[in-house]
Amino acid sequence: MEPQQITLVQESWDKVVPIADKAAELFYGKLFEMDPSVEALFEIEAEEQGKS
Repeated sequence: MEPQQITLVQESWDKVVPIADKAAELFYGKLFEMDPSVEALFEIEAEEQGKS
C-alpha cells in the first residue's frame, strides 16, 4: 500500500472505533444478508465476532 492509502485507512479506522459494536452489527448483518450460507463459517455469534 502507498503511504497515502495507509493514512486513509488509519483515519477511517479512528472514526469506526467509537462505534465498533454498531459497525460490526452492520457489517455482519449485510454480509449474512448477501450470502446467508457464510454464517455457518462463524463459530461464534456475529456480535462476539465483531469484538475480535
